[in-house]
Amino acid sequence: MGDYDLIRRIVDGEFPPEQSQDHKGNVSNLFFEHLEVSGVDVEELLEGSDPDDHLARSFALKRYFTWVPLNQDHLRPYRKNGETSSILREIGRAAHAQKNLKEALKYYNLAVSYAPFHHDKELPELFETLAERSEILLQARGGEEALRDVNFLLGLLTGANYGAEKDEAVGRLVGRVKETQTKCLKFLEEKACFMLELAKDSVDEMERRRKYKNLLLFRVKSPHPLIPAAEAFVDIKEDPIKGRCLVLNRDIPAGTTVVVEEPFVKVLKNGLKWEMGHCHYCLLRVRGGGGIPCPGCVFEIYCSEACRDGAYESYHRYECPCLPYLHSTSTPRYINLAFRIVCILGPKEMYRLFSTKDPSYFHPQLKREGVLVLGCVPGNGTYHSHSYLPIYHLVSHAPRGEVSYITNVLQGLIFAHVLESLSTFFDQPRYLDTHPRPYFRTFVASMILHHMENIPPNSISIDELVGLEGISLLVKEPTILQERIRGLQRPQVASATYALSSLINHSCDPNVTRLHDLTHGRMVLVTLKGLKAGEELLTSYTKIFLADTTEERRDYLQTTYNFTCDCIPCIQKWPILAKISESEPRFCCSPCVRKLATGDKASPTFARCILDKKGFCRSCKKGMSHSKLRDGLDQRIESFFEAYELILKNRPLDAIRLLGPCAQFFQDNVCPPYNKIYMSQDLLKTALDLVVHYSVPRT
Repeated sequence: MGDYDLIRRIVDGEFPPEQSQDHKGNVSNLFFEHLEVSGVDVEELLEGSDPDDHLARSFALKRYFTWVPLNQDHLRPYRKNGETSSILREIGRAAHAQKNLKEALKYYNLAVSYAPFHHDKELPELFETLAERSEILLQARGGEEALRDVNFLLGLLTGANYGAEKDEAVGRLVGRVKETQTKCLKFLEEKACFMLELAKDSVDEMERRRKYKNLLLFRVKSPHPLIPAAEAFVDIKEDPIKGRCLVLNRDIPAGTTVVVEEPFVKVLKNGLKWEMGHCHYCLLRVRGGGGIPCPGCVFEIYCSEACRDGAYESYHRYECPCLPYLHSTSTPRYINLAFRIVCILGPKEMYRLFSTKDPSYFHPQLKREGVLVLGCVPGNGTYHSHSYLPIYHLVSHAPRGEVSYITNVLQGLIFAHVLESLSTFFDQPRYLDTHPRPYFRTFVASMILHHMENIPPNSISIDELVGLEGISLLVKEPTILQERIRGLQRPQVASATYALSSLINHSCDPNVTRLHDLTHGRMVLVTLKGLKAGEELLTSYTKIFLADTTEERRDYLQTTYNFTCDCIPCIQKWPILAKISESEPRFCCSPCVRKLATGDKASPTFARCILDKKGFCRSCKKGMSHSKLRDGLDQRIESFFEAYELILKNRPLDAIRLLGPCAQFFQDNVCPPYNKIYMSQDLLKTALDLVVHYSVPRT
């Protein structure tokens, strides 16, 4: 592959072509050749083995596995390289000369990632590249980012020792960088003065949103004594059919925070394809893509040195040297997540699990109130979101009678050997004669396999609100605001696995929504409806019923999650939004409806609460005025559109105050499906997104 092809793929963020991924193919071919020569009956193997016993599967198939030593030349294009960095920088310089700052930064960011930190013969490529990038960032009015580059570079220069012949070059570079530092400080001082003089109302509004987010939205006010990430009114229940789920022990209104949680593991959507727009550790957006590079690999960048060090201590020390292989073999995200979980645990904890066969993982005996609750700490029954125990016990969709039963084991064995070949992971434990290194390696392979099969059904998308770039709270121009807010999108930024939130089951008519503030993937679950004690919290694993037909949703859920959905919209075949909009609303008896849980709205009991033509409820026999209900509905619809106009003016807190009563009226008085119920829910989510988006300072 020529330099042009490599540069193009780096810039476009592409995986290598399949024909270049020869190593994994060679290992796979050898494996299946040995399997065929052995004469083993594959069909009998698929039918007779327990797919949930990952260790037994790994040891059973390991005998057919042969590791092929890695070709380092194949991985070299995805490691630090001064020549590649120089080419990228030259293209960036040309873009800068054309005054295309955005394009220039794109190339400089990649050049920084590829630039080696050390060079024996001359000043590192990294030093000059950082100096030039800081100047471009300052021109692009990214003063904070430019100052970050300057301070980072000055720290590197302070620690550099290249001898007398390099002192002059170092001195010139230090002088140039300090000049940029002075300009940065002046720019930031002027910017701060400008904000104080012209944006007091914006500062006050930001503070209101910050308080709402931190004190009301992203806060567990009364933590559950056994589930710290959940409110006290949320319990974990074991259902004989659904498994573990989250249920309420008291009534709560719409708009209530129920869970605030950080993921145990997360990876950026394009983390293996030179993602420069977000910090690879905390996930926060990095303006201009100009981050602090990892000193060891070309893929990860960070918003600060603190995040860089945090990633290294958490997992990256083992993952870093393996990333060229993960990239070169186009590793899917679910395997990347499984691989990272093993790196997070680290060799000492992994070897402890291997050597002790910890019963809380491999032979769980914990019972609480006569019901098995997997993932709780033995003895005290707590369920911790930051613990590995509940992550291990998340439900697995292991293949049964499928070829992936074998190929998944093969993947686990390959990546365990990659970890051994490229990192120091297997050099750390003090091996016992009874638990030697080769056995430990197969155990690690089985753990990678375990998470390859329990991560996909428990992976949650971390989304980011986009469309407001450059729109600060200072912007009051109606046309600009309306155009931007109407065009808001929520693309996926990362995938993550949450210990508690992963227990929430699916409905095509969910009663909770997810919000992210991106900080380490922190997520809050907020109710979309008023819920009764005993009701289950439900989210959506696919598009809700408004967007896809029942057949489309059921096909996707069966293929992806291995179950047939039996939620109310699927059972009653509710129509999509376009057809709901055509129908007239039907009123129901609000005193009766308020006593019913959401699930009861599919029952004959609820059907008796729907008012007849004369306005009588067949359940309680009381009469209600259709005209008064119609007037009340019109009033709430008017409030709904008022809330919509407030959102278009970027006044979400005022809109939220109107949307709560609207949602409650629709829920209590109108028979679902009714379009305004779901439109108000979507509007509430948009309002909450706007609160979160503007609750932190943005440049």
